[in-house]
Amino acid sequence: MTHSLPRRTRVTAMSDQTFDTLRFIAQVVLPALGTLYFAIAQIWHLPFAEEVVGTIVALDAALGLILGYNRKRYLESDVLYDGTLEVTRRPDPAADLYSLDLSTPLEEVPEMPAITLKVNNNDDDEGSQ
Repeated sequence: MTHSLPRRTRVTAMSDQTFDTLRFIAQVVLPALGTLYFAIAQIWHLPFAEEVVGTIVALDAALGLILGYNRKRYLESDVLYDGTLEVTRRPDPAADLYSLDLSTPLEEVPEMPAITLKVNNNDDDEGSQ
């Protein structure tokens, strides 16, 4: 059995913990900080309210772009899968061939709550003649 998919390797430049922390900062901390400063600046007449909030929003947008790119790379990679299910289509659907190629060691499968497979559909050009 060949292993065509990598075993849960990282495809992004950051760890899961780093990604989750930065996502929390982008979704919660920076918007709250900008709102807080803007509200307090209006009440206490603090300087540069628009400039400070504009800077926070710009940083938040840049961080969101970086996180979005990393998430897209992760979702497009094969790291999400425990293996592939190769489907070779024949003219008669009852004659289709299925082949399971696990990238996760077989002895680990019984301990897993679920497995996720990538499905590769192939047409059998030789069998259709």
